[in-house]
Amino acid sequence: MTTPDSPIVVTRNDNEHRYEVKVDGQLAILTYRLHGDQIVFLHTGVPAVLEEHGIASKVALFALEEAR
Repeated sequence: MTTPDSPIVVTRNDNEHRYEVKVDGQLAILTYRLHGDQIVFLHTGVPAVLEEHGIASKVALFALEEAR
């Protein structure tokens, strides 16, 4: 399994309205909705095998930085 310190690559999937991270074949997501020029973050989802590694926090931070 990838270690918690390994860099993760976050991608924005506009078709699915979510940010995604693939780690060891597992998909973690942060869903969002656009309202005009605003973005509303709705939900993070991290598979149980990836929990406790801060992945949701890293995805959220990436999305917030991109939204600025």
